[in-house]
Amino acid sequence: MNEIEYKERCDALFQKAKLLNLELAFEPDNFDPQRLNCLWHGGRIAEVKVSDKLSIDISVCGDVCADLYDEYCNHIEHLKDKGNNAVFADVMGRYIRNDSDLKKAIQRGRLKLDYNNWVEYDGLIRDETMRSRQKFIDLGIVCDNVLDDNILTAIGEVLDSWQKIVSEIRFVAQEYYKMPGGEAV
Repeated sequence: MNEIEYKERCDALFQKAKLLNLELAFEPDNFDPQRLNCLWHGGRIAEVKVSDKLSIDISVCGDVCADLYDEYCNHIEHLKDKGNNAVFADVMGRYIRNDSDLKKAIQRGRLKLDYNNWVEYDGLIRDETMRSRQKFIDLGIVCDNVLDDNILTAIGEVLDSWQKIVSEIRFVAQEYYKMPGGEAV
C-alpha cells in the first residue's frame, strides 16, 4: 500500500467512527503503510471510545518465535518476543522489507513461525472507585475476539461490530468481574 492509499484508508476509518458517533484514537503516523501485518507490531494500536465510561481496546498480542533462513536453507536469524514489544520489526525488518516480502518469506518456507501475533479487542471500563482509572475487561475468557492480521482491517472490523463488542464487554464486566451497573456503561 502506498502512502496516499494508506492515508485515504485511515481517513475512511476516522470518518466511519464519526458517522457511528464513536471516537477513534489511533495514530496513523506511528505505522508504516508497507508493514500493516500484526507481526510487525506489539501492544495497543487503537482505542474506540464508545462513551465516557466504556472503550474498546485494540491490541496486538502474542508470543512471536521465528526463524529466518536464506534461499539455501542456511539459518540467518532467530527471535523470541514474549512481551508484545514489536521485536519482529527490529530484528526481521533488516531482511524483510514489507508485507509483500513477509508473505513470500512465509510461503517459500524461509520464515518459520513457531508462535505469532494476532490482533484482538477487549474492553476498558472507567471504574469510579478508582478515580477515573480504567478497568481492563479481558474478553478472551468468553469469546473469540481475534481480528484480521492487517491492523487497519482489524480496526474496521471493530467499527463494523462495535455494538456486539459492547454487549460482550457488559456481559463479562457483570458476570466475571462482578462490576455492578454494567448495563449503564
